[in-house]
Amino acid sequence: MKTHIITSFLIAVSAFVILATPASAEIPSMDLSPKELAEVAKISNGDGVGVVAVVKLNDQKLLADVACNANAENIRNAAVAKITDQALLADVAKNGKNYDIRIAAIKKLTEQALLADVACWAYDKNIGNAAIEKLTDQALLADVANKTWVDVRIREAARKELTKLTNQREQIPLTGDQRIQGAPNATDDTGIPQIDLRRPQPRPHLAKNVRPAIHADNKIGTPNIGVTGIDAKWSNYGAYLQKLIDTVQVQWDDLNDRNKIFPPTGTKIMIKFRLDSEGKIAEIIDADGNGGTQAANICKSAITDRAPYGKWSDQMIAVLGDSQEMTFTFYYGMPSQ
Repeated sequence: MKTHIITSFLIAVSAFVILATPASAEIPSMDLSPKELAEVAKISNGDGVGVVAVVKLNDQKLLADVACNANAENIRNAAVAKITDQALLADVAKNGKNYDIRIAAIKKLTEQALLADVACWAYDKNIGNAAIEKLTDQALLADVANKTWVDVRIREAARKELTKLTNQREQIPLTGDQRIQGAPNATDDTGIPQIDLRRPQPRPHLAKNVRPAIHADNKIGTPNIGVTGIDAKWSNYGAYLQKLIDTVQVQWDDLNDRNKIFPPTGTKIMIKFRLDSEGKIAEIIDADGNGGTQAANICKSAITDRAPYGKWSDQMIAVLGDSQEMTFTFYYGMPSQ
């Protein structure tokens, strides 16, 4: 019955689109539910039928579904243009069907915490960087920069943006009265808060338990593990993922130390693997990089040696399925002399 209704709607609206003039004000009225309108929009080839369906659709969740999954680019854009819910825009930014629609969602996204979340879970560095560019909250930028499971390129972009914002704040001049009084909330004529140079704002503090940045100095020059190619659905299970990364990191450090593996700075090994719902490494799918066979074997062992990593909850299985593919990139630094 629903198929018959949708087919009738497509025929009626197609006739309307062909015959209607720009001055026409009426859209054919059909007894379609919001879900059916969303289905019409998603299967549309981009013609007026799909556009009319989006025009008639007001449900924010369904619009987000259309924005993420519609076949035609103009239909996806029309849907994202109607979304006002910030959380749903963030969802489109993370799960949209292609690059352009994710960027379109980020452009409409203003809530700082959601922008930080998009940056963290972006599997495309350009998407992550686009979110970083809109972040002005220094605490959130520092948080992104310090998450060891975030793509290292996005973390570096967050660090650069944090430095830029910090420098900008320090360079804002004070007016004469404000320099004398040191008013804590004083502003200039543009309304921008001023900083009393005699009472500088503290710089953001990085978490002490975070691994050092890439190529940072430490005992053996060991940098971080970067995580790429993961499903955005992992965003709800960051604690599990962080524990997994930390465990692999400890094992990797131990294996490198015992085997005296210290490739030069710039060496990286990428291991793609499948983690199942039992927390076991079901498969090592691929290994690539410029560190040679021995380094690659060390990285594989770092992932497999301490498995299983903990059985998934029923909720995790419902969201993630029976297994998930992910890629760990191991970045080596230069050992100290």
